[in-house]
Amino acid sequence: MAPSRRGGVCRPDTDVRAGGVRRGAPVGPPARSFTRARTACRDDGGAGGDREHFPHRPPLSSPGGPARGNVAYGPLVAVGSTLYGTTFEGGAHSSGTAFRINTDGTDFAIVRSFDQCVDPTAASEPKGGLALSGGAFYGLSNGGCGQNLGSVFKLDVTCDANQRAADGACVACAAGSTAAAGANPLAGIDTTCTPTACAVDQFVSSHVCTACAPGSKRAAGDLATGADTSCTGTVCASNQYVSNHVCTACPAGTSRAAGDLATGADTSCASNCPANQYVSNHTCTPCALGSTRPAGDSVTGVDTTCTATACAANEHVVSHACVACAPGSTRSGGDLATGPDTSCAPSPPTVPPLTDAGGDSSTPEPSPREAAATEDGCTIARTPARSSTGAIAAFVALVLLGLRRCDRRIARKKI
Repeated sequence: MAPSRRGGVCRPDTDVRAGGVRRGAPVGPPARSFTRARTACRDDGGAGGDREHFPHRPPLSSPGGPARGNVAYGPLVAVGSTLYGTTFEGGAHSSGTAFRINTDGTDFAIVRSFDQCVDPTAASEPKGGLALSGGAFYGLSNGGCGQNLGSVFKLDVTCDANQRAADGACVACAAGSTAAAGANPLAGIDTTCTPTACAVDQFVSSHVCTACAPGSKRAAGDLATGADTSCTGTVCASNQYVSNHVCTACPAGTSRAAGDLATGADTSCASNCPANQYVSNHTCTPCALGSTRPAGDSVTGVDTTCTATACAANEHVVSHACVACAPGSTRSGGDLATGPDTSCAPSPPTVPPLTDAGGDSSTPEPSPREAAATEDGCTIARTPARSSTGAIAAFVALVLLGLRRCDRRIARKKI
């Protein structure tokens, strides 16, 4: 629209300040104040001027100088809570910019710096604002390559790696999450970042998956977006020792108690006790004389004891050893070799069967006295033909006893 004069002051029908188009007097603080606002009035009050005629209001965000854009032109395009616009001048090549800014004045950023023939197809000095269509911006430029007669340009906006599209802008992923590059904030669809899942033997430290210390472990699945976690030290089992933060089996004939932490210093196994030694206060100690214990007790374990040797029947204790009894002597079993010496007793005498002189065990003809004694009901044993001294003594005693009994019976009979 053409500018008009009111009260002798040049007032453009379109105020192109604060990066937007407004009719009449501006209302409220500008979202951004650029270095210079171009009007359509000349210096003398006519059209075509290059002066700012409206007072500044406190900006929500301040520009950073020409490199960030000068002379805002055209309307703003709202995509969610993000506004997009252009400047006629400034930028990296002093040929204008496309920028974005949140509606609350935060997160100002240059989306594109236009150039003058750095790229043969490039545009420069955008003028007229942007139009959104199909997830891309389109606009007009005042200059361009070749005859510098302007051009129609297309502006794609895509998010970098580890950014997501949110409410019309590219937003950094939360710590501990990632996203591939290429999300389009102009498509009207918010995207998401993926939390990083830690692998086996990793823990979370400041939203980063970190390897567990040697000798410790942790199950997979911690999310780096969450709170810090920690690894658990590996506890070695019984008969294992620590070698370079690894629980390792003890060599044969050695042992170690359970409980070593693989995160700590190296440890070692101790030799097991040999045969006939027991454990006392984690020390192999010889068994007492007359007792035994099999090999293999671990000095890392509990105290053990030896077992006293019990002598068998017909054995006696000599210097804490079980010794067989001499021939003709006996002893019942059960003596403990740990005790004092014991002795065997002579075997009791045995009476052999009676036989006649010829070795015949049949009853011979009795003598007259024997016949008389037999008739009176007395039986007197005969002298054995073959006997030992003990057997003869026993026989004499029996004969004397038999005679006394017979004499008493005969005397009673006579009376």
